[in-house]
Amino acid sequence: RGYMHGDRLLRPAMVKVAKA
Repeated sequence: RGYMHGDRLLRPAMVKVAKA
């Protein structure tokens, strides 16, 4: 997947999902 690639805008959203 593109976690570190498109994590610039999805950082806040991905962090939530990762912690959830």
